[in-house]
Amino acid sequence: MKQFELVSEYQPTGDQPQAIEQLVNGFKEGNWILKEVVFV
Repeated sequence: MKQFELVSEYQPTGDQPQAIEQLVNGFKEGNWILKEVVFV
């Protein structure tokens, strides 16, 4: 699998750290299909 690295000067706030952790865990478990991604 190719390595993916996201680099940003911004720090996650609010519930974002937990959401990021859930996404990462899902990818690691093979649940890599996203039904919807919303960027605000």
